[in-house]
Amino acid sequence: MKYRMSAATAAAAVAMVASSWLLCGSAWAQDQNAQGGQAAQAGDQAQSTQNSNQAAGQLQEVVVTAERRATDVQSTPIAVTAIEGAQLTELHLNDISDLQTTVPSFQVMDEAGYFNDMNIRGMGQTTNQPIVNPGVATFRDGLLMPEPIAQDVPLYDIRDTEVLEGPQGTFIGASSTAGAVLINSNDPSLTGLHGYVDSQLGSYSDQKLDGAVNLPVSDQFAARLAFNEETRGSFYSDVGSVLTPGLPEQSITDPGSVNDHQMRLGLLWKPVDNFQALGKFEYSAIQTGGEPAEPTPTTYTTLFGAGAQAAGINGGCTGGVASSPQLVCPAPGTVAHSQYYYPTEQPFVLDYYGTNQEESEWQSHYSLDMRYTLPDGIVLHSLSGFIWIDIKHIDNNSYGPQDAGDFYHLIGGGPDDNYYEQQLELISPTGGKINWIAGSFWMYRNTPVFVQVQSVSAPYAPNSLPSVDVLSGSSTVARIMGLYGQFNWQFTNTLQLQIGLRGNWDNNFDYNNPNYDTDLDATTPTTEGTGTYLIHYTGTTPTSYTLIAESIAHGHYSDSVPTGKFDLNWTPVTGQNFYLFYAQGYKAGGVNSTSTDHPTFGTETVHDWETGWKGRLLDGHMLTQVGLYYVDYDGLQDDIFDPDENGDTTTGDVVENLAPSTIYGIEVSEQSRVGHLGVNLGFDYNHSALGAIRAVPDVFLPPGFNSPVSHPQCLGPTPIVGCFNYTPYEENVSGEENPYAPQLTGNLSVDYQVPVGSGTFDPRIVYSHTDKQYVSIFQTPYTEMGARNLWNVNLDYNIGHWSLQLYGTN
Repeated sequence: MKYRMSAATAAAAVAMVASSWLLCGSAWAQDQNAQGGQAAQAGDQAQSTQNSNQAAGQLQEVVVTAERRATDVQSTPIAVTAIEGAQLTELHLNDISDLQTTVPSFQVMDEAGYFNDMNIRGMGQTTNQPIVNPGVATFRDGLLMPEPIAQDVPLYDIRDTEVLEGPQGTFIGASSTAGAVLINSNDPSLTGLHGYVDSQLGSYSDQKLDGAVNLPVSDQFAARLAFNEETRGSFYSDVGSVLTPGLPEQSITDPGSVNDHQMRLGLLWKPVDNFQALGKFEYSAIQTGGEPAEPTPTTYTTLFGAGAQAAGINGGCTGGVASSPQLVCPAPGTVAHSQYYYPTEQPFVLDYYGTNQEESEWQSHYSLDMRYTLPDGIVLHSLSGFIWIDIKHIDNNSYGPQDAGDFYHLIGGGPDDNYYEQQLELISPTGGKINWIAGSFWMYRNTPVFVQVQSVSAPYAPNSLPSVDVLSGSSTVARIMGLYGQFNWQFTNTLQLQIGLRGNWDNNFDYNNPNYDTDLDATTPTTEGTGTYLIHYTGTTPTSYTLIAESIAHGHYSDSVPTGKFDLNWTPVTGQNFYLFYAQGYKAGGVNSTSTDHPTFGTETVHDWETGWKGRLLDGHMLTQVGLYYVDYDGLQDDIFDPDENGDTTTGDVVENLAPSTIYGIEVSEQSRVGHLGVNLGFDYNHSALGAIRAVPDVFLPPGFNSPVSHPQCLGPTPIVGCFNYTPYEENVSGEENPYAPQLTGNLSVDYQVPVGSGTFDPRIVYSHTDKQYVSIFQTPYTEMGARNLWNVNLDYNIGHWSLQLYGTN
């Protein structure tokens, strides 16, 4: 048995720092090397080599499956960071966002609690629209997660994670312009009854229990059951979350709390040596009580002049005041504190409007992985999957550019929000000079979205009635198909040529969803269900309804894009591997359903040239990885405010393609163990330069002008009443850093193992650094995320299957 106790300082990454001392314990009875499925197919020779290396005190071989076969990471000719399950525990990497502290150039932004925007080398995702695919393809047990939503499932009972850097245009495709993240859970094993239990107690009412048990039911059938449960209070306190006398009773929420419940069941059937079927079912329920958010302390100077134009222009602003309480127009040159209402500005103290914040997420994953080996060694592989997602999100607008109130966002639910996918492959044996892989991929996803925005006028009294209510419902449907193959030719003892090609076909739709009815009362107009409504209130009841936008019935975008990779590998001596390759990736285009002058946006295309060296030094006690990359990044898809300079009446955010940008850099990492001393380090230097575009940073517009009911652009000598001149707000962008592209990122881990009695004392220090970065193409203090330095200190004592662990992190 192995027992672990620890004390920790917990922190909320990126946006906040808070301390929480935790006490943890666990019991293990698991052989971490007893794995079923694909990773076990590395063969007896790899296992023999690993055992020999262990006996000599050398670093163990790390097996990855990035290219469909189980291979040593040191011989895989791509930039990949592999983290085994035991390392996830040692480094306290609890979810996908934590990987950025260990993987240079990998950035994860938690957007509004239910989006995880992932970027690698300044490529990936800069906008959250259902029709926009992420540029970092994420796979959980082989199933593609094609959106940035529902990516926050904890990493429990994990075999390994693999972060692939750079476009993956052959095997993965599926819009992987920036790279991919592969999360592989432990498979059932036919060899032995084993398992583990982790428990944790701590401040902020923290309670956690996770574990797994492997059950070899027979010599042909095994099951594995894993689970994770955690509850914890928020690091924030919400002084506005109070019950109001005389109003209906409401629950007091705790924005930013943790309430996680996960379960995974794996079933392995291996009736004969050349066939196996692996099925997995996973259920996850996550509730956070809403997403905590603080305003940026950045100030800015207003540009538009009060009373400078005729009455009725600029939304009715005259004399520095607004004719509507929803529109506030400061005098010219006024220094304003962003767009937010935040009276106390105390760190970790919220003053939210209302008590009904919510972030609830449910999802189910089903997969069936089957492998059949023919007599000639060719493997037939099939992976079938189904994913269901339901998200209910209620934001607070006290800190947003809209007026305060509720932002209700429903994604999925019921029978609609489903992903279906199927993968078929033929994998040749690797004994000769030539081997190959051929495969196909198909996916269908439907993302229904219902949005309700209730706005409340300042000073935002708790639970006050909204003055306007905006309702809209739509659906996004994506159909993805790919055919791919790779040919590997070992034409000399030291040189290998790899050629990979992929054909990609996409059909993306955006349409009004009648199942997401606006559900108004008896006074609803007869056009209910056809678009976006503005509901006006007087006192306690709605007084009128206005259809402010009508959804395009069947907006459609399709494309057919070839991608691939050409790679030359040189191994002059055993353990020294050099590679040089060109790879192309892409992201599919899509539909702007509310725009008439920008009805669609096009594909992103990435052309990537890389060269690298992976070496084994010091008699196997040190592993090194060095890579240089140069990228042409064409058509970056970004959410741009359209000021309607083409003359129609549509204003608001649309997705557009930017001019080509350039990215280049160097990545270096090493892992070493010499005697008792272990040192792991990695860093990435990244230089990026955006292409040219002229656009409006809508965060600097006055409240109301960038809301869901934006005003048309003032055009011509006699502009229409209620228009607004957006021209002074436009900015030229050219040569700035890409969003989420810090110039320097790095990490360092040092530990020293000291024999103490019959056990080992192992102190460890982990440090990671991320330079400043920007969350937008507009580089202003308002959009800047400052540099961050994170520390983690571990004190472990291991004896047999037991360990005592103390750790702290900022």
